[in-house]
Amino acid sequence: MDKPRFDWSRTVFRDIRTSPEPRAAVANLTESVAHQAGDGYETRPVEVSGGRGRARGIVITATPKAAVHESKHHTLAGLASGQHH
Repeated sequence: MDKPRFDWSRTVFRDIRTSPEPRAAVANLTESVAHQAGDGYETRPVEVSGGRGRARGIVITATPKAAVHESKHHTLAGLASGQHH
C-alpha cells in the first residue's frame, strides 16, 4: 500500500502560520513567560518573521535589575526548557 502524499502550498501554509489565531497564541505564551519571569521582564508585539513567515514573540529584560537577574539565573532559558522553579 502506498503512503499518502501531501502537496503543501507554501502560500497557504504561511497564511495559516500568520493568521490571527497563531499570533494570539504566541502573544498569550510570551505574556505568560514574562509574568512568570517576574518584574522587569516584558514582551514585544508579535510580528511575522520575514524568511519563514511565522508569528514570533519576544520576551526581554526591560530594567537593569531584570538584566542582572537574567544574567545570573538564566530565567528565560529555564522557562523555555521547563526547568524554572
